[in-house]
Amino acid sequence: MNRNRHRIRIAIVILVFAIMTILFTYPLIFHLNDHIYRAIGDPLAVSNIFFWNYQNLFNQAGNLFDFRWFYPDSLSATGDIVISDLILFAPFYFISKNPVFATNMVVVLSFFLSAVSMFFLVYYWSGRLPLAFIAGLIFGFSPLRLGNGQIIYMIIFWIPLFFIFLDRYLKKMKIKDLIIAAILYSIQVLSGWYTGYMFTLLILIYLTLYYLINKTRFELKRLIIRSVPGIILVLVLVGPFAYYFSKLLSSNEYAKPLGETVQYSASPDDYFIADNHNRIIGRLRFDKPVIKELPLEKKIFETALGVLGERVNKLGVNQLPGEDIQEKLPFDRFLSTINKKSNEKNLFLGIVPLILSIIGIKKIKRLNDELLRNLTLIFSIIALIFLIFSFGPFLMIFGHFTYIPLPYLLLYYVFPAFDVMRVPARFGYMVMFAVSILSISGLAYLMELLKNKKQKIVLFVSVVFLFSFEAASFPIRMEKVPVKDEVPEVYYWLRDYEIDGGIAEVPSIKGNLTRYDEVYGHRRHEFIKRETLYWYFSNYHMKHVINGYATFFPDSYFEITRSLNNISSPESAAILKKYDVNLFILHRNLFDSEDILNWSEENIELAGLEVVKVFGSDVVLKWKK
Repeated sequence: MNRNRHRIRIAIVILVFAIMTILFTYPLIFHLNDHIYRAIGDPLAVSNIFFWNYQNLFNQAGNLFDFRWFYPDSLSATGDIVISDLILFAPFYFISKNPVFATNMVVVLSFFLSAVSMFFLVYYWSGRLPLAFIAGLIFGFSPLRLGNGQIIYMIIFWIPLFFIFLDRYLKKMKIKDLIIAAILYSIQVLSGWYTGYMFTLLILIYLTLYYLINKTRFELKRLIIRSVPGIILVLVLVGPFAYYFSKLLSSNEYAKPLGETVQYSASPDDYFIADNHNRIIGRLRFDKPVIKELPLEKKIFETALGVLGERVNKLGVNQLPGEDIQEKLPFDRFLSTINKKSNEKNLFLGIVPLILSIIGIKKIKRLNDELLRNLTLIFSIIALIFLIFSFGPFLMIFGHFTYIPLPYLLLYYVFPAFDVMRVPARFGYMVMFAVSILSISGLAYLMELLKNKKQKIVLFVSVVFLFSFEAASFPIRMEKVPVKDEVPEVYYWLRDYEIDGGIAEVPSIKGNLTRYDEVYGHRRHEFIKRETLYWYFSNYHMKHVINGYATFFPDSYFEITRSLNNISSPESAAILKKYDVNLFILHRNLFDSEDILNWSEENIELAGLEVVKVFGSDVVLKWKK
């Protein structure tokens, strides 16, 4: 009877998490077929990668890393893995044949499964259902998850499950637990190299602290020897992908200048400022719409710039427009760069989890449970380490650069792969994980103070209500995506059209896709959205396209797009033929005044192109024989 009651309670918890998932993802949950989470851009790009991996793994469509976009340099088309995410994506795509629907299901399930997995971890550790529920609630529906919106980094529900079997293995040394832990680790790493890298650091720090606390209970040498089968399994599962990406990401093309990591670094206030789409707290933002110069701030900057001189080029300054250092990096540009608005900096964790965590840390010695005390100690250190990592190479406070170096600066130069991590703020996801666990310490302490059961219920309900209140971001953002019959006819025609080489869709980008482009920088997001849609439409015709969107753009992409924007030039035609661009799709309804002049009938004739097919405003061209 007690066991059945226990199972019923767990089932109720899971049901509540399912209902909360529907609520927190409203109204996306009712538009799964034809809307994409947040906006066309990164989310749709992730969907495209999911679809490509599905096609390669299940339909043998080609080399897994020889992508269809950014032709002919497709091998450098992405900087992430997202292989194991097919565990969720594949069944939903198989049923629906709709990559948008399958991707949305991955997003929705990431909330639910994160809450459930953290619930089971804390329930395994504490045996106390209220504590486990709160931890699952905080981890699954964190304002950070809702405000940041990076799909790949939301898929971290394998981490709590890993820690269950890691803990079982450390206590009982059973090979079964080791193998399961190794498989869960591999799945999480293959979900994305960023999260895999952070997860690996998390494990190393956890094991170090665990050993220091429990070193009298087991022998380190014996532990290492017995762990060899798990290590071998990880190398087999992850090794081939890790080898490929270590070579790709360690190249000069992928190493990011230090200055770029600075602009994507968090500051302490980012953890206290809610996303402006947050339903309640977001309306109380004290975020800095305009950063005002502090006394002597400009003078200090100009003095530092004078001392460094041309050496600041190594930070990436040479990529900025201007003739000299002063033109490339004036103070106002420097100030706006480090305060660049970005979803990556939406790191609000919620006031309730922070208060509970602080109480738990402060009252650690008064906790009756030894395990809870140890967990509080371990994860408070982990939270601090990853918090500092998220601040990047130099400390910033309220949008102002302090020139105070942080550990990230050293790790950038000496630790493998730190120089290719463009966004230090993403370490905030590991802070979120640690805070979810630390919160139960504070709640446990408060519950121990209360002797009356009704008072404990009131406390529990209050925490649930207050956190849900401050985390609410519904209706969440989403954007319409053309699907099936809404997809332009030209793409279905392309599916059956035989072509050698690549396709160029026009209009493409103009300029260099940076916000510092004085002519086209203000249209950057317009270009990215369009390029991502071109890439998405390639899912319907499965041909190679020169278009695309990613963290890393091959040099050939910009050379081709410059040629497309000057089609009448013989040099442009020669470049396009050199890169084997043999078919052109003109979307005349998207042309601006420059495109109309560039792609006039006269220029098309001069370039040596002829019409193949016309679909309303979409015109297909190829080279004349």
